[in-house]
Amino acid sequence: MNNEILNDGVINIGLHKGMVNLEFGTEELSKKDDAGIVEIFAKLQIEMSLQVFLETYSGIKNHAGETD
Repeated sequence: MNNEILNDGVINIGLHKGMVNLEFGTEELSKKDDAGIVEIFAKLQIEMSLQVFLETYSGIKNHAGETD
């Protein structure tokens, strides 16, 4: 079983009714708009409480060795 999800990064972060919504996306290299810019599509959406988001963000910063 493979639980890996591959994407190109977070494309949108929203806040609605106290919940944080993260949309992860990927570039479709074969699809471009009229200006020749590669299109990005949302592939995964995660919704979490603000408290959980802040705890997760703090954990990521600490893991990366960042300080405030």
